Amino acid sequence: MQMMLAFFFVFLVAPQLSFAITSNDDPISIHQGICDASGVVDLGEGEFAVADDELNMLLIYKTGKSGAPLYSVEISEFLKVIKHPKSKKKKPGKGKKQKITKIKEVDIEGATRVGDSVFWIASHGRRKSGKKASERMRIFATSILRRGGETSLVAKGNPYNSLFEDLLEDKRYSKFALLEASEKSPKSPGGLNIEAITDRPDGTLLIGFRSPLNAGNALIVPLLNPSGVIQGEKARFGDPLTIDLGDRGVRGLASSGGEYLIVANDPEGDSHRPGLFKWDGKSVQPIVVPDLQFGDFNPEAVAILPDSLGGKVLMLSDDGSKEIGHDRCKDLQDLRLRRFRSVAFRHKELGFFQPAS
Repeated sequence: MQMMLAFFFVFLVAPQLSFAITSNDDPISIHQGICDASGVVDLGEGEFAVADDELNMLLIYKTGKSGAPLYSVEISEFLKVIKHPKSKKKKPGKGKKQKITKIKEVDIEGATRVGDSVFWIASHGRRKSGKKASERMRIFATSILRRGGETSLVAKGNPYNSLFEDLLEDKRYSKFALLEASEKSPKSPGGLNIEAITDRPDGTLLIGFRSPLNAGNALIVPLLNPSGVIQGEKARFGDPLTIDLGDRGVRGLASSGGEYLIVANDPEGDSHRPGLFKWDGKSVQPIVVPDLQFGDFNPEAVAILPDSLGGKVLMLSDDGSKEIGHDRCKDLQDLRLRRFRSVAFRHKELGFFQPAS
């Protein structure tokens, strides 16, 4: 199931972000192999893991260094989204048709680390066409394995497919009209779309919704038993949390010691209104991080790097729609030509994220 990707790649000049950073050594890194970078976690040792929301892949890269992945794994078999062709009897006079194995797109959107486990969550939304997509109803976990100086991600427990059904049964969430939202395509106004997940100090998780909004506020759902869920337990939730991100939804979440960073953007994805907020995990009004000019950087995921990089913030750009030559990045069949960008930076307003002692 594992495969290492070795790619030849020609880098193009990448525009820099105008971050108000505390040093001048925070260049953009360009990573090969995927375009649609989504959930990200810091693995320590100067490495991060990331999902691609269109390829059912998990990859590991060196933080702050351009180049090919250190590790890559395709997880469709583990997620049970491979549709094998059925055997059919050959009709007289008919030639044998080639059987095709179909892989359904899980749309992995968020990731977080709890100890040596990484939890990943899919969008739980419909396809772009508005058709149902049961394959996107997934929360699952991997273990971080270090052996011989190399890091890999190994399947842990079983994918859980009933998270959204469990949420609909919780009466505290009835006012959010999630069932109605789930019947729309993700980019329709009010369509259901989960895009982020992060951990809390007690090992519970927070699930961030990009859409629907509730009276202009974004929804965050506490998941109380993530370790139990991947063992087949019914999901249990805490009280709903709503936050004011300026009529934007949650696109990325990261945590450090009970404090949080939130990447926000337009709930339907049609406008480019990114923002970064810091949050105490309780208040309705997070604090916007000032002096960030994103340009064409499309922030999709965020992680906090408290160890070897001295308290920096890692931010990834979803570059699936960026043009490379005459094609969009996500349309390139040769994975060696696909790429996304990251930046690891310090910011004067984020002093509460301190390096571990």
